[in-house]
Amino acid sequence: MDPSSHKRYHLHEWEPTDKFNAYYSGTSEKYITEETVRFPMEQLYKVSGQGQIQGDYLIDISAGCNIHHLLPIFEFFRDITILESSDLCVKELVKWKHKESKNYDWTHALSIMAELQGSR
Repeated sequence: MDPSSHKRYHLHEWEPTDKFNAYYSGTSEKYITEETVRFPMEQLYKVSGQGQIQGDYLIDISAGCNIHHLLPIFEFFRDITILESSDLCVKELVKWKHKESKNYDWTHALSIMAELQGSR
């Protein structure tokens, strides 16, 4: 490797909102949302209902500031730590947590969760 070349890390150009809007938001194309939001939530809900997911601590290492996969399982853990890859992701999660304006809208994931709970 040429010693004069510079390494580039994704955090130099990483914009978590773009990823959210493309793959996880309620406005993404339906088939994408089905695969990236609904399917993982359904599978985790199914497994958690069988008692296969539980513990004191959960450390979540996901790409981007996603929380939808935690919705079906959060009640089975006493403490959940979310590790993020960039400060921008942390800022977006803090905005969501404090219900600030222009934060991520996870209403569609909460609707899926309510639907799943109604089926059990």
